[in-house]
Amino acid sequence: MGDLRRRMLAEAGPTAALAAEARQLAESANAAGDEATEFEAIHLLLTLLAWQGAVEAAAPALARLAALNAQHPGVFAHGAEFARLAGDRRGTAALCEDGWRLAEAAPLAEGRGLLLGCWAWACEDPEKFEWCVETGNALDVADALTDLDIVAFHGHVADAALDLEDWDLAIEQGEVVAKAFPREAVPPLAEFLRKRTLALYYAGMGELDRELGQLLRDLVDEAERNGWTAWLPALDAALALAPET
Repeated sequence: MGDLRRRMLAEAGPTAALAAEARQLAESANAAGDEATEFEAIHLLLTLLAWQGAVEAAAPALARLAALNAQHPGVFAHGAEFARLAGDRRGTAALCEDGWRLAEAAPLAEGRGLLLGCWAWACEDPEKFEWCVETGNALDVADALTDLDIVAFHGHVADAALDLEDWDLAIEQGEVVAKAFPREAVPPLAEFLRKRTLALYYAGMGELDRELGQLLRDLVDEAERNGWTAWLPALDAALALAPET
């Protein structure tokens, strides 16, 4: 299981193959009656499905995760993630609020970064948004987030900041998602998110020249090649406005 988790971030490559591996691990653990391993495998599977934007395909895995441990913060974090991908701000916020109550009682549980990132995207209250950002940043600085939570939190906050046209915060979070890792071990997905945030920042500022158009095309190609399709819509929208190279 640790090897699959490592490869999810250490290597660029089609997420579909990794998702198939995670699903097989979950099925094998289920057959062996190993619920802890099954839970972990489904957690990784749902993360990969989220990267693919596969909302409908996630439903059976979400249901099984809840059946294994309905009170785990990660169950709510994944539910919030797929509600976010479906564009449901109210549903996302509600799941994050319920999940955070559980996360406060289980500070070592994975999913806190994902919860806070989804909550920042969903909340309409500026004070709550600021709280999400400050809390997630503090957890990261304290080394209290897993690698997957770091990527999810900073990536989602950067997207939320872009939506709000809070350009400084967007750039800050886009840089942090890569700088949170040692320079020689920055995950390809984290570097992709950094470049994507920067490209969307310049697009939002109206600087859609041919150079930026080529960067957007390169990012679209990278996302399609690796199965990171959840991050394609904003790139496609910006690319539609860019001049031909």
